[in-house]
Amino acid sequence: MSTETIIISKTKAWIQDFIIKLNICPFAATVFNENKIAYRIIPDINNDHKEFLISSIEELRSNSTIETSLLIFPGVYSDFFDYLKLIQLGEDCIHSGGYEGDYQFASFHPNYMFENSKPKDPENFSNRSPYPMLHLIREISISEAIKHYGPTDDIPFNNIANLKDIGFDKLNTAFQNNNWSTLKK
Repeated sequence: MSTETIIISKTKAWIQDFIIKLNICPFAATVFNENKIAYRIIPDINNDHKEFLISSIEELRSNSTIETSLLIFPGVYSDFFDYLKLIQLGEDCIHSGGYEGDYQFASFHPNYMFENSKPKDPENFSNRSPYPMLHLIREISISEAIKHYGPTDDIPFNNIANLKDIGFDKLNTAFQNNNWSTLKK
């Protein structure tokens, strides 16, 4: 099995067994089950990933069969604070490319920490992933999903409550072992 296949397989297991199973994102199941997610492994090329971010936005813009893209950075940005620079680069690409209002990035990282949180706060796991990644999303897709789902204000609070119920130790073990199927809602 190739390295790329393993990375995508782990990412899909995380989406299915963690994101969807625990309802971290109520919109994920549809695009996952309909195979409308593009998984793009981004190579480590001098840590200058601007062209890959822009080409990913353009790919999503030109291909209506892809609903959303996961840009996976397995070889770089293992340090969360370096990763924050990638998030800023993504935001800069959206702004400078005139993509504001059309696309946005969501962020996921193996060591994700919300501002003012502690490393062992379970809510950090809502944005933890097997690899550093950016989730490129069409804003219109979010609007459409919200129309069908209804108010979304409670999603973060429900995630925090569910993740606290599971607890840091179980979450950490699942993430360390890349085995999220052991977690129960």
